[in-house]
Amino acid sequence: YPLGRVIGGTVYPGLTLTAGSLW
Repeated sequence: YPLGRVIGGTVYPGLTLTAGSLW
C-alpha cells in the first residue's frame, strides 16, 4: 500500500523496501 511507502520513506529509506515486501 502507498501508506507503507510514505511511512518507510519518511522514517528510513531502506524501510521502504521492507514495507513494500511485507505489503
